This record gives sequence, structure tokens and C-alpha cells, in this order.
Amino acid sequence: MIKLKQINKKIKLFEKKYGQTLVQFENKIKQSKNEDFEEWDNLIEWEAYNHFQEQLTKTINDSRNNNHWR
Repeated sequence: MIKLKQINKKIKLFEKKYGQTLVQFENKIKQSKNEDFEEWDNLIEWEAYNHFQEQLTKTINDSRNNNHWR
């Protein structure tokens, strides 16, 4: 749970920094005519945190569901 909180905190920092969701930011980056390497790096990092969040949430939920039936 601590790990999930840390990941959520990182995601919130990106949302605050750019004032948008990951999907909105990704669309902005991909439609931009100028490459901003810092933004591309942040996009990659943000996507990774998002992926980790999804996987960890799934693992936690699966674990809770398995324990529920015992």
C-alpha cells in the first residue's frame, strides 16, 4: 500500500506540473511540431508510473478477492 501511495504521489505531481491528465499530455506531445526532450522524458516516466499503478492496483485487488473467499 505504501508503494501505491508513492506512485500516486508521483502521478499527482505530473498532473499538477502540466495541469492535465496523462492522456491529455500525451496527445499534446504527439501533436506538437516542436520536440521538447524534457517533456518526452516526463511522458515516458509518467506512463511508467501509470503502468505501475494499474498493475499494483490489480495485484492488490486480486489479493483481496482471493482472501475474501477463504
